Order: sequence, then structure tokens, then C-alpha cells
Amino acid sequence: MKQKMIIVAILILCMIGISTYFFLKPYYKKKTLDWKDFTIQVSRETTLKEAAILWTYAYLDQYQEKHVWWNIALEKQSLINVEVYDEENKIVQVNTKLYPRYPKIFNKNHFGVMNEKNQVMYIWALQFETKETEEKTIYSVKNKMPLVQLDLEEGNKSGRFEYEEQYYKDIDELKKQAAQTNYFYKIENGEIYLTYDGQKNYIKANLKTPLNLEKSYKLNDGMYQITKEFTLLADTNHVYYSNTHDGTFEQLKLPVEEPILHLKFITPDTGYIFTMSGNALGGVIGIRILKTTDSGKTFQTIEHNLETIHQSSEYNIINENIIFITDTKNGGNNGILYRSEDGGKTFKEVQLPLGTLNETLLHTKPTESFLEIYDTPMLPIIKDSKLYLMVGQGADGDYGNLKALYTSDDLGNTFTFVREFIPKEEVKNRIP
Repeated sequence: MKQKMIIVAILILCMIGISTYFFLKPYYKKKTLDWKDFTIQVSRETTLKEAAILWTYAYLDQYQEKHVWWNIALEKQSLINVEVYDEENKIVQVNTKLYPRYPKIFNKNHFGVMNEKNQVMYIWALQFETKETEEKTIYSVKNKMPLVQLDLEEGNKSGRFEYEEQYYKDIDELKKQAAQTNYFYKIENGEIYLTYDGQKNYIKANLKTPLNLEKSYKLNDGMYQITKEFTLLADTNHVYYSNTHDGTFEQLKLPVEEPILHLKFITPDTGYIFTMSGNALGGVIGIRILKTTDSGKTFQTIEHNLETIHQSSEYNIINENIIFITDTKNGGNNGILYRSEDGGKTFKEVQLPLGTLNETLLHTKPTESFLEIYDTPMLPIIKDSKLYLMVGQGADGDYGNLKALYTSDDLGNTFTFVREFIPKEEVKNRIP
């Protein structure tokens, strides 16, 4: 009897072993290629940005197929943004949002950082290398690194800690902003809630289509306004407008189907929306300026004299006439500040007066002139009818974190140099 039980037990174990073998065999056979070994072939006319998008989708598709190990399996992916960082060295920024198939056992550090909604933020800088064949171009990744690092010597370090640090900084900043105004928002479980009474009550924003946010916990910069009289919420494809406090919104119909870059309304009736009218290599784009005077029911296109600017440009609409646009050049090494005083019809480059270099602050005797050092203007900030303009050194600056401060009493028609200073970066837009 005992021998029979042992034989039965052995047979059961054998059956379990055989079943386990055949069950796990497909998982061992299924190979997911590491980024170092993953290549794509594209037509020769494919741009770097297009190739980066195709590579990212194809690379992540591996992890969505059957028989991928549970700790790295993906349910789906959502490409948020791909931007060319350095055309010459073939470096691009890639932002995607990944959804694990099994969140509880997912290897959180395999791709990026998992947030509180079980979404993984995949934020990397990829440096490609190419090889030409008779008809195709083969793209492979030479280096893969955290975007915040962009250091080819350091290589493949995880960006998890940098992302988490920025996440908590952003959350703290949002809390400060909410405490300083009666009109603000919060995001919970992917839903946007608005307050018009200093956080005493929050009303859910009822939108026809959820906004595609760059960060799941905050609204995109330059794409929302929350005031006592009206509220605007937008992403690159949708604009919603409300003049009530009950959470109801109307989707505005723009006359063109183009990516939205920035918006601002001066009054509940009058406002501007900037869209991307076309793009070229190196992040250079054309812009379209749309103006409404009837709360977004209709728009007119403002013809302007700016042929192209960079996608990283920023906008500040002071009033219905005065508009500022920054445009960085040469990979961020320097920039231009444009000003319009006719509502966007004509833009002129702002000419700043010379300042006085403080060698004590610079800690050295500079070889460049003042305007060669301080060559990257930021957007002017208006406070009590006075403009404050900070000018930085750009990506090639060699004199620490110093900036030059200018002021204007005529809304930017002329500027006066004040002094050099080290900005208090912990508080955004603080006037030193």
C-alpha cells in the first residue's frame, strides 16, 4: 500500500512537472530584445523624430504580446511626446505612459516610475545611430539615458529618483499655488476638480473627452485658466470653456485641426489661442494665432510676420494688444524675445540696453561682453503694471546661475537694466 502511494505521488509530481514545463515553455521561448539589440528599418526620407516614434512603438510592442513574463508584461502604451533634442547627434526625448498587465507584480524599475494610478512613466533620452542599406535606413539606439541626465558618459542609469524628486516638487508647488488663490484645481483618479472659493468646495469638471496631460497630477502649463468669471481647460487637441461654476463645459470648435500650443483669454469674451501650423527639423514650427471676441464661438486668424519659431517657445499675453514670445536658438545657447503691440499682427525683437558686469558675482574677469553673457531672455512678468524681465545665460553659460534683471514701465516698449542676481528658484516667478 505504501509503495502504491509513493508511485502515485511520483506520477502526480511528474504530471505537475510536465504540465508546468509545457505551460512555461512559451515564456522561455518568447524573447524580448533589449534596447541595445532592437533595430527598425525605415525608408530613407523618414525624419529622426518619425523614426524615434516608430522605434518606441515597435520596442514596446514586444511587451504587449502573449507569453511575456508577468513582471514586465504591458497591457497598452500611450505615446505622450517625442521631441528632437540634438539633431546633429541624433538625440531625442521620449515620453510615454505605460499600463502594466499585472501592476501588483510589475517590475517598477524595468522602464521608469510607477505612479499612484499604476501607470509607468517612461521618460528617456535616446541617442540613435544609423546604417544605410540600398533602400532603407536602419535605426538602432547607441545610448539610452534619463532625460534629466543627458550625459553620454554616464550611460544607462535609472531616472526613477530624479522623476520622483520632480514629482514631489511639483505637488508642493501646486499646493502653494492653491493656497494663494481662490480659483484653482486638483486632480484625483484622473478627474479634474475646480474650486472657486479657496478650496472650501470642489466641483468636478464634466468634459466630453478627458484631457491628455503631460503629467497625470497637474494641468499642462499655458493650457488652462481658472477665474471668477470663466474657466478654460485644454490639451493639444481640445479646448473647453465654461462661464459657470457648476462643472459644465462647452467644447470650442477651432477653425483648424492643429496642435494647440498656448491659450489665454483677456476677458470672458476676448482671447487668443496659438496653434502649430507646421513643423520642420530641429523642433522648428510655424504658428497660427487665433482670436475670439465672442467667448470662443468664432475665431479669426491673425496674420503675423513670424515665419518660424522653436516648439519650446513660450508665450505671455499681457493684454489685447501686447504679446510676448520667447524663442531659444542654437540648442538653447541663446534666444530672442519678440514683442507685439498690435495684437499679434507684427512682432519685433526686443532690444535690451547694456548692463554692468559685476566681476565679484561672476568670480572671474569675463572675456565676453554683457549681452554675450546674458543672451537668453525669459518671459516678462507683470506686477502692478510694471514688467520684470529676467535674462539668463543659456545652455552654454559659464558663470553659475546668475541672471540679469530688467524692468519696464511702458509694457515693454523700453527696458531698464537693474542688476545681476542669483534667483531664488524655490519659488516660481518671485520678483527678486
